[in-house]
Amino acid sequence: GLGSMVMLKLVVSISYVVAIFVNFILAAGLPLLVSRRIQRDLFASEASLRKAEEVGGLGTLVADLRTMELTTNSVLLRMLGQGPDQRFTVQTWQSVLHPDERMRASAVLDAMRQGHTPTAHNEYRIVRPDNGEVRWLSVSSEVSADPLTAEPVLLSSMRDITDLKQAELAAVQARELADQASNAKSSFLATMSHEIRTPMNAILGLLNLL
Repeated sequence: GLGSMVMLKLVVSISYVVAIFVNFILAAGLPLLVSRRIQRDLFASEASLRKAEEVGGLGTLVADLRTMELTTNSVLLRMLGQGPDQRFTVQTWQSVLHPDERMRASAVLDAMRQGHTPTAHNEYRIVRPDNGEVRWLSVSSEVSADPLTAEPVLLSSMRDITDLKQAELAAVQARELADQASNAKSSFLATMSHEIRTPMNAILGLLNLL
């Protein structure tokens, strides 16, 4: 959703700012030029956003659209049943997707890489490799510009919506059972009406002969 994408953009932007400061300090060898308090504040801000992702169960992914190198957070790796140190690639993502979802997901990614679709929101099934469990993910994606190079990057946020999908399925099944019960009742009443009406017609016919 919109809130997820805003948080993801904040995380990416702050991460780049932190990287700039750290690289400057290491390259110039002048740590005194940047106060320790500023450094602490920058790292604290990034840590707070990371914590918010953890609490909100928000998995994030940043893809360089030129090289398709992917960067993920720990929430996403856990969500997809991956190890904390496992390298995550496009091939990994395709392998995790449910077989029935792979072609659709690939078409969406191609459209975004080619600039045809700047934003996308989809729901996909995945099969966790660690336990074989099928889960539902809500995936929101947006093509944005890298704050440092202005090159296009793909920002994606993912949430596990399995509980929601199961509730929706239960509601559909409940409606179907209610419809079946209603149809059965209507059929029963129609049959009973016919069964009652048939002998009554015969009786009324005999009465008319008397």
